[in-house]
Amino acid sequence: MEVFSQVCPFFVSVLEADEWRYPLHRHTHYELIYILHGAGTHHLNGQHYPYQADDLFLCSPRDAHRFDIAQSTRFCIIKLNLSFLLAANDTFALVQPLLEADAAPAPFAFDAATRAYLRSQVEFCMREFEQRQFLYANTIHASVLSILVLLARVRRQQQAYPSQLAASADNLVPAIIHYLHAHLREPAALAVEVVAAHFHLSPSYIGQYFRRHTGQTLKTFIQKSRIRAIQLQLEFSDKTVSQLAFEYGYTDESHLTKAFRAQLAETPSQYRAHRRPSQPVETSDKGK
Repeated sequence: MEVFSQVCPFFVSVLEADEWRYPLHRHTHYELIYILHGAGTHHLNGQHYPYQADDLFLCSPRDAHRFDIAQSTRFCIIKLNLSFLLAANDTFALVQPLLEADAAPAPFAFDAATRAYLRSQVEFCMREFEQRQFLYANTIHASVLSILVLLARVRRQQQAYPSQLAASADNLVPAIIHYLHAHLREPAALAVEVVAAHFHLSPSYIGQYFRRHTGQTLKTFIQKSRIRAIQLQLEFSDKTVSQLAFEYGYTDESHLTKAFRAQLAETPSQYRAHRRPSQPVETSDKGK
């Protein structure tokens, strides 16, 4: 599978096409993909999502996707490296669960007023990037963060009203996954009894249900998701392994190192060194 990379912190492009010419691919960056007009199907991680004008998709470096175009489509694609987002620490904390999720809702569901606002923000980013006036990078940064905060709020609302999402397995499983991703740093909130109570189910039922529909136990899914989130931090932040262990609820650095190596066959600092060659392996890695 092809992997497309980007060096600059952000890039805004507009693509108009009658036929999608790229194969199934991943990126090394994040992409906000806004449909200015047109219709077709977005193939994302093995799922198929019909799209139309004003739909918005968020793709992470873990996502594999492509489009099938049914009606001539104009895409606005905002490409973002994590360094661009980390420039606003306070706001980044609000959208980090969204970026760390396995898959964001695709497409997101908005009311008419929010759709109009999002379209105005996307068109503003397009103009700013094309004209490149003084401080254009700052204005695009503010607009992109505004969009991401809205997406994070939509996700949070989905988690806050599970009864509305639980009408079918197609909705309940994503709702559970969204809840788990939002609480990766809160071990108490991930206890099966707490998760079950949030969705008004019994602990035994939710465990069996989740495994039946995902092929994984809740415990395994949480462990893998937490390690994936830590991988992202190791690649794009300067937090130490000890800090990450504390942040994600591990007993200590040794506990995190053992869990990390069990999944990836290398320690956290080795993982960081392989992907950031300028970073030496931390000699403090425990649990070897």
